[in-house]
Parts: sequence; structure tokens; C-alpha cells
Amino acid sequence: MKKILFGFVLVLTTLFTSVTAAESPRAVIIFDASGSMWGQIHGKPKIVIAREALKNVVREWNPNVELGLTVYGHRRKGDCNDIETVIPVGKVNKSKVIDTVMKIQPKGKTPISRSLRKAANELKFTEEKATIILISDGKETCDPDPCGTAKELEKEGIDFVTHVIGFNVDKKTDKQLECIAHATGGAYFSAKNAAGLNKAMKSIVKKVEKPKIPVVTQTEYTLVARYNMSPKGLNVSGVKWTVSQEGKVLYSGNDEAPEVDVKVGKIHVKAAYDRTGELQSAEGDMVLKPQAKNHTVIMIKSGKVTIDLAEEKGGPKVKGSVYIYPIIDGKPNKDDQIVWCIPTKKKACERILPIGKYYVEATYDSMKAHTEFTLANKEEKTIHLFFRQTGKVYATARETEGGKLVYSNCSLYNEDKSDSWGVSAHKKTPEYYAIQVPVGKYTLNCTYNAFKRKDIPVEVKAGETAHVDVVFGQTGKVYATARETEGGGGL
Repeated sequence: MKKILFGFVLVLTTLFTSVTAAESPRAVIIFDASGSMWGQIHGKPKIVIAREALKNVVREWNPNVELGLTVYGHRRKGDCNDIETVIPVGKVNKSKVIDTVMKIQPKGKTPISRSLRKAANELKFTEEKATIILISDGKETCDPDPCGTAKELEKEGIDFVTHVIGFNVDKKTDKQLECIAHATGGAYFSAKNAAGLNKAMKSIVKKVEKPKIPVVTQTEYTLVARYNMSPKGLNVSGVKWTVSQEGKVLYSGNDEAPEVDVKVGKIHVKAAYDRTGELQSAEGDMVLKPQAKNHTVIMIKSGKVTIDLAEEKGGPKVKGSVYIYPIIDGKPNKDDQIVWCIPTKKKACERILPIGKYYVEATYDSMKAHTEFTLANKEEKTIHLFFRQTGKVYATARETEGGKLVYSNCSLYNEDKSDSWGVSAHKKTPEYYAIQVPVGKYTLNCTYNAFKRKDIPVEVKAGETAHVDVVFGQTGKVYATARETEGGGGL
């Protein structure tokens, strides 16, 4: 048996869904560098106060919490798209963050909505929970509804919380910024001066460092296998699954889509599929999220085969039946029919199959055709099966030449008597009962009452209908009586 390992494992590890590595806290700071940050509080520019507050926070930043920095309004005046990720989320480099913050020069507008969407979309690609910290000294100046944007992002399923600090803003702006925080499950802080800003920053940092403890400790885990040529198609049966946790086997079997109750946390999964003699296997660890359901999807290497039928090469397509079996150890395994389908005159049979070697057999009327083929990963293959040209034959039966039709049972034999077909001669619409057979020479044997007619020659030509009229001979009826003496009473 051939073993295929690497590709299957690769797909397994990259296509696990609802599974994540152990999460660590992460945060993105969105820093307001709009022109209004040059405004003063007690004779000191707000940008200077904000820089100092942020510098103090970064100096004490927990190295286990990843950090990123996005700034808006720092490069151009009047540009609502002046938004830049100056430091992507990652392991914090304190000196780099502080140096970057101290060089920020306010110039432009306040595009809060666009900044939120940019930060959220960048977080979306990691599929991990994160916190956005928004510091703003004024209301949105580019788009009408930043709170609506926050609600939309939340509906899109991006896993983030936004904590907002309104720095020396009026009551109307307080409400706008507070709405952004509450829409994403975050907190809002209104800071009127340097002391308030420092206090708000410290409160938010504590929230980032202490994420909520998951309340879900048990989860339902579903295992699914699909063909890589049809990742959204039907589930594949026949995969042998083994799920273990803490050294204990929780499930071992080959159900189509087994559901296993497991604890939230690390599990070990094995999968093996060898229905076609090409063993595909995978094994790996993963960590399940604290949610009601988790599932894993693995992709089995597969290809696509298209099969059509015809009497002869180049001839019109015909309707028949197709049966596909895997070839195991050089022989078709007819105990495991993988596919049965019916190609027609207008539509071929199309199926996605796991990689491997196959034996395909087709029937058309009384004829059979077969071949073998091999299907590689993501290969698309077309197979044409041909039979023989055919014609039709039917029989009629009479007692006399030109007489009325009678019913007769007949058998049609090919030349070497290796095959036979039943032919019934009917009294009404006998041509309706014509049978289709390969072209060639045949003999017809028929019976009617005590009559027998044998070896009547018949020739069937391509696309034509042969008619055999069998004359048996006239018939009559006879009955008998018995007596002891001439003219005596009947016995």
C-alpha cells in the first residue's frame, strides 16, 4: 500500500478551523495627530501631554503583551486617508515605540472611522482577539458615523474590543466616542488634563493585561473530511479518526462527521484514509477555543473524472450505467463500489474521487465495456467507453402465410451460441417489443403450441430494425370419447 503523508498533514494543519494557538494579550494604539492636538491645556500643547503619557505607559508595558501603533493626521493636512500603521502588532520594542511617538507632528484631520476599520482589518487576518486603544481630542471630521462603523465591524465578527480616551473634548464628542467603546464591549474614559490622561491610560493597560477568563470549559468538537477538489462539498466517509486529550482516547472510529465532547484546551488528533489503497494520514496537536463548538476540516487529495458512453468512436452518446471500483493489490475490489452513475445522451457522468487506481465498468443494453485509470491529485480526466454498433429486432408469428398474428416465445442466439436474448412475438404492436442488440448474424428459435421453429437466420444492421415473421402451420382441435360397446353410454 502506498503511503502519502506530507501533503495531507499540510492541509490538516492549515485548514483547521475554530482552532488557535494559546492566546496572549495584544493591543493596537490609534494615536490622534490631527491639527487640533496643538491646542493647549494650562499653557501646554495637548500633543506634548499625550506624548508624555504614552511614553510613561510604554516604559511600564508588560513584555508579554504585544503592541502596535497606528497614527492619523501626522503627514498631510486635509487628507482623510492620512492613516499609517507605523508599528505593526508584535513583541513590544519599547525604545522604538517611544522614539516614534516623540517624533509625531500633528497636521491633519480626524478620520476615526477609517482608522478603526484599518486597524480592525489588519487584526482580522490574524483571527486572534485584540484590543484597540483610541486616543482622540476631537470628533470625527471625515465620515458621519464612527459609532456605526464600530457596530458594523462588530457584526463582521472581527474579535476586538475598543477602549476610547476622549482627551479634553466637549460633551457632544464625549457621547460620540463613548458610543464607539460601548459598541465593541470596551470602556470610555474622559480625560480633561494630563493627570486624567495618565490615569485613563493606566486603567486601560490593566484591562489589556487581564483578559476575561473563559467561562466555557467544555466544547463540542466535530471532525469533517472533504475532497480538496470540492472543499465546500459533501463530507467524505471512511476516514479513521482518533482524538486524545490528556493521554486518554476520547474517540476512535470512522463515522462520517463524528462529534466529540472535549475540554477546552489542547487535544491530539490523528486521521487516516486508505479506501483506494493510497494511504493519506495526518497527526497534530491543537488548542480548542472556549466556545460552544469547534470543528476541524481536513482535505483529502482528490481528482475529477468525467465518463461518457458511445457505441463507437465519434458516434453519438448513449445512456448506460457506470460502476467504479478501487483497484487494491492489482485487482478491482468489487465489494466496494465507490461510484454508480448514469451518463445520458446529453450529460456525461462527473465525479470527484480520492487519488488512486480504479476499474470502471459500463453497461449498455446487453453489452459491457471496461477500462482502468489512475487519478492524481487535482487531476481532471475524461474517459470515453465504446461498445459496438447496434440495431433492433422483433418477431411476429402466424399459423399460415399472411394469417392472423399469434403469440410466440422466441430466443435469439448469436453465432457461437455464447449469448442469448428473449424475444416475444406479440399479437398487438409487435414492433413495440423490439430489442436492441449488437450488429451481426443471429439465429431465432420459436415455439407455438406443439410447433417449434429452430435456427431461423437473422441479420441485424447498424441503426436498422430487423423483422422476422415466423410461420408455424395451421392448427385445429381434437377431443376423444370412450364407450364399452358401440353406441353404448360414455364412460
